[in-house]
Order: sequence, then C-alpha cells, then structure tokens
Amino acid sequence: MNMIGTDNCSNRGSRREFPKPMQKNKGWPWSEDSIKEPLSISDKKEYPRISIVTPSFNQGEFIEETIRSVLLQNYPNLQYIIVDGGSSDSTIEIIKRYSPWISYWISEHDEGQSDAINKGMILADGDICAWLNSDDVLTKDALYIVGKYFNINSACMWLGGSGQLSFIGSGKKGVMKSSLSNTSILIDFWKFGKVDGCFLFQPSIFWKKSLWDKVGGLSEDYHFAMDYDLWLKFSEHTKLYSISNILSIAKRYDDCKTVGQRKAQCEELMDCSYSFVRS
Repeated sequence: MNMIGTDNCSNRGSRREFPKPMQKNKGWPWSEDSIKEPLSISDKKEYPRISIVTPSFNQGEFIEETIRSVLLQNYPNLQYIIVDGGSSDSTIEIIKRYSPWISYWISEHDEGQSDAINKGMILADGDICAWLNSDDVLTKDALYIVGKYFNINSACMWLGGSGQLSFIGSGKKGVMKSSLSNTSILIDFWKFGKVDGCFLFQPSIFWKKSLWDKVGGLSEDYHFAMDYDLWLKFSEHTKLYSISNILSIAKRYDDCKTVGQRKAQCEELMDCSYSFVRS
C-alpha cells in the first residue's frame, strides 16, 4: 500500500504549532492541550510506545476532532496512523492539514473498516495499540493514563477503560465501564446488555501488540462485530484489566453503524458467539 507521511514524532509540539481548527469550537480538543504531568520518567524514550490507528471513510464532519484528540495528548512516544477508504468529502483536506504530525496516512479503496484497521496495524510498531474510529475522541490525558498503567502493571496485556456515550441531537450522555469477569460471560454478550458485568467500550480498549499478533488481528468477514470477535479471541489468552478512568467519547447518531444497522450488528454478534463456541 502507498503510505503518505513519515514517522517523525519530533515535530509534535503544543497546540500553538497546529493549524487553527476548521471548526470554531472551544474546550478539548479544540483550544486546549493535554496538561497531564509527565510520568516521572526522565527520558521520554522510556514512555511505552503507543500506536493508534484511525479507520475513516467520508467522516469530514467528525475527523478533525478525532485527530486533534490524539495529537494534542502530547504523548512523547506516539505513532498515529490514519487509513482512509478513499473519501470524497472534506476528510483528505483535513488529514493533509495535520499530516506533519501524523506518522502515516493512506487514502485508497478498502474492503471496509476491518480491512482498514488491519492495514494500519501492519505498520504499528508500538508495544501498546488501539484503534480510534473517525467519529470518536480520546479524552484529555488518556494516553498518559494508559502508558502509566502498562508501565506499572507488567502482567497487563489487555486494558479496558470507561467511556462516555454522547447522543447527538438529544444531547444525552452516559458513562459505561469496561468490565469482564470471564470468557463464558463474554460468549453471551450477543444478547446486547442482558449479561451483567460484561461490557467493553471499544474506543477505550488498549492491548499489547504481541497479543494482537498472537490472535491474527481482526476477521475481515465481520463489519459490525469485529471488535466482539477480537475480544473473544483475546479472552482465550489473557484477562481484561479494568480501570474507571474515562478514556474516550463515542458519538451516537442516526447514520452511525451502531444505530442505523442494528439488525445486521445483532446477526454478526450471534455468529461470532456461535463460531467461537464451535471452534
């Protein structure tokens, strides 16, 4: 694939060096930087390397906020990769404005979100990885919290934080905590909220790259429940470590897959569960 950009973190600095946002909004991540104090590590090379992949397709309405929420973390050991499916709206214009701070980006036809994420993860060289969809955002200081947790908890291979759901239109918001007691309870998650103590807030989930490689990444057969399939595979190898910190915000609106194509998502969730049990 033809990637554009270089993996150059040295030119990432404070908000003053960034182009002015195209949207006239205030607060995080428009007019504020991350203000988290360092992790008491003298050499920034000792910060865990974190790779974030953003899959995108015609999300010009949201992607600038997503990009800024990653770059304005000011995390000193970050690799940020954007894999766009050939957008025809303002997405590419926005990506180009921030390209000096993006490690790699691409815009070409792909086979969907799972394919795009797998493409990005091939390039990921971080010890810790995650994907952040182009209509979601990281909260302020999220990467410092994640980096510090993995530094302190060497046994952790898979970390789940809390997340905020933001319903566009109604203005309603709610916080959901990631938790998982065992694989058996995860198998029943296709029941959509009918299982107590089992929920994983995808934009707030981080994992070791070695775990991703062990399970072979995302199944490109799934377009709605690929994260659920991944969690099932992860659960065979390690437990989920949970923290209460809100690490991300996920938007809900009529055109998003989670809302607009609920039936197809339910079908895939059931198929993931049944396939996992049969394997």
